[in-house]
Amino acid sequence: MILSMLTGMMMLAGFSVVEYDPRVAELVDSVNPDSITAVIAGLSGEVAVTIEGEPDSIPCRFALSEGSDRAALWLAEHFESRGFEVELVPFLPSWFSETRPLPLGVENAEALEAIYINAQSSIGSDTMYNVVATLPGKDSLQVILCAPT
Repeated sequence: MILSMLTGMMMLAGFSVVEYDPRVAELVDSVNPDSITAVIAGLSGEVAVTIEGEPDSIPCRFALSEGSDRAALWLAEHFESRGFEVELVPFLPSWFSETRPLPLGVENAEALEAIYINAQSSIGSDTMYNVVATLPGKDSLQVILCAPT
């Protein structure tokens, strides 16, 4: 009963009903232990990847590191090769949220700030990127999260 009420409210509010899409089913079916292992190996630097047509490695994806930017580019290219429309959406990380626990090994907020300032001075930018991939013709507000293969 609750489900039917929610469905009815969603339809009245203008939300579309979920429909079967063979493209989505194909993507979901392509995820398996081997594909997940391959992605992790590439993102961890265990195996070489190709970014912008060149062999590359991503040994570090720490926020604000070059590896973080390279990983975003690699992921964008990976989605594009699968036929997705891809957008890199910049954002500024929020490091000093009082609700966020300190990372392991960081004693206090001052130590975290010192790490941040050091990273920012060596990188020169505090912009990071979300990779938004959508099926062609779909609205980017209707994002489906799936593991790349």
